[in-house]
Amino acid sequence: MSALVFAGASQFAALELWGTQVPFFTLLATVFAINARHLLMGATLYPWLVQLPTGKRYAAMLLATDANWAMSLQAFSCDKPGFGLLIGGGISLWLSWVLGSWLGIHFGHTISDPYSLGIDMVLGCFLLAMVVGGEKNTRTFIIWAIAAISALLAYRFLPENSHVIVGALAGGLAGACMGRRGNEH
Repeated sequence: MSALVFAGASQFAALELWGTQVPFFTLLATVFAINARHLLMGATLYPWLVQLPTGKRYAAMLLATDANWAMSLQAFSCDKPGFGLLIGGGISLWLSWVLGSWLGIHFGHTISDPYSLGIDMVLGCFLLAMVVGGEKNTRTFIIWAIAAISALLAYRFLPENSHVIVGALAGGLAGACMGRRGNEH
């Protein structure tokens, strides 16, 4: 599953629903909801991906994760090459994902309390580093603030995992309403 499903949150959600009777439509809806953010990720990369042939464009997006999307978007936004970060980073992350899954299966039992080591915070810290290292202006701050506040409220008041979608949609809508970066005064 780890080799074919390159989406950690979806995989974890699918495993939670897995049992003797697999609720197919619930599983499908859950995986779609968690990965809906990839629609927004693809939309943000479209101005640069449009120059690729359709097949290569979709192949590149198969490798998109939160991490390499953020890094490639940051590069593209600064007029630097970002395809290597998107594609090469995606391949590297996929290989790490598969290797990490294998290591977890065979040696995961040796870590009795992963929370005490802070292992659960690695991705969050990486994404925070991307935000801090990214573009710094009022528009970007407002978009991130709206996305964060919306996600936190959804985490508190809405069903499990909906905070990911709500935060992504709120940030995306805020960005769309505020116009493109070049329109900023």
